[in-house]
Amino acid sequence: AGQADVLYHNRGDGTFEDVTEGMGILRPEGRAMGVSAADYDDDGYVDIYVANDAMENFLFHNEKGQRFQELALPAGVAYNHAGDATSSMAVDFADYDGDGLMDLFVSDMSYSALYRNEGYGLFRDVTYMAGIAVASGQYVGWASAFIDYDNDGDLDVYVNNYGPNVLYRNNGNGTFTDVTEKAGVAAGHQVGAGTNFLDIDKDGDLDLFVANYVKFFFDDDRVFKHFTGRPVYPGPNDYSPTPDILYRNNGDGTFTDISEESGIGAQAGTGMGTVCADYDNDGDTDIIVANDMLGNFLYENDGTGKFEEAALFAGIAYDLGGSPQGSMGVVCADYDNDGWLDVHMTSYQRQLTTLYRNLGDGFLEDATRLSGAGAGTVPEVTWGNGLVDFDNDGDRD
Repeated sequence: AGQADVLYHNRGDGTFEDVTEGMGILRPEGRAMGVSAADYDDDGYVDIYVANDAMENFLFHNEKGQRFQELALPAGVAYNHAGDATSSMAVDFADYDGDGLMDLFVSDMSYSALYRNEGYGLFRDVTYMAGIAVASGQYVGWASAFIDYDNDGDLDVYVNNYGPNVLYRNNGNGTFTDVTEKAGVAAGHQVGAGTNFLDIDKDGDLDLFVANYVKFFFDDDRVFKHFTGRPVYPGPNDYSPTPDILYRNNGDGTFTDISEESGIGAQAGTGMGTVCADYDNDGDTDIIVANDMLGNFLYENDGTGKFEEAALFAGIAYDLGGSPQGSMGVVCADYDNDGWLDVHMTSYQRQLTTLYRNLGDGFLEDATRLSGAGAGTVPEVTWGNGLVDFDNDGDRD
């Protein structure tokens, strides 16, 4: 059985209301892993795509801020090229071919999928034609990011995998080339779960941050037993955490691992989602990592590309009760329009999703209960999330 996705409307006074059912999101139920929002049909309203595990994906079309209609099947993005439901993990909207229409990249446990927006609300699976299929079919894709890493004006794609990660260079003609080895960003055998590009040193080149999960191999099939004799499957705390990775862009199509010298490699975590943002408004980009059953990380940039982990000091390492969450997804946006970026994280079952309000002095507070942003999430495992203005009223929902 799946779970319903949830939509909260921002009332504009610092609180949220659950409008899931009234906005048409409640059905169908899914197994959501990733979510991305963009106006794919250029009607002025933000639409929502949901990547589901082991079932069809969802495309919620925004009906002018009044309601959403699920249109993935007629739009051509519910299934893969063979008409099969796959184990989709993450999704990104971007205009990779420069035609002004938002295309879709969906990372997957088998072949990742690239859907080209044909206009008129329709997409075409161009995975094989674009040269994505062969490399992606070897690995389990967990996360992805569109970015122009070589400053040639075309959006490239980086995919975090279980196994080596992959960087696809956009050739500018609708095709991509796997340049991972040349670029030096494979990251070895890791469970790469989150990725972002950012300019850590303000040199005009986008550098690469990779969040890694635990040390895990498929042949490590450990199973514990309860005192009653029934099997108990391991959780994240039963595996060793791993350090995240930071690559500096050398400006020539290659990257250098600077994890240790930058301070990123000083901590080992269980990274899932990650977001890059200037949370303290000091003009440089910081990094936030959602860790699974471990304190979250906030890597504060000193402006020179050196980072200090400051999540505990800032107030986002743990929840209001001082407990680590099974944090999965993380996004930043200014939900209360005070000029400071706030943070929202999803979490595991029997835990609230967490909304951290930025107080503007280097500290954030857990505003989940006061805002109502976590209402109804305790019974569910929550994963992908987004802070977007679906009704064009100026507030992030």
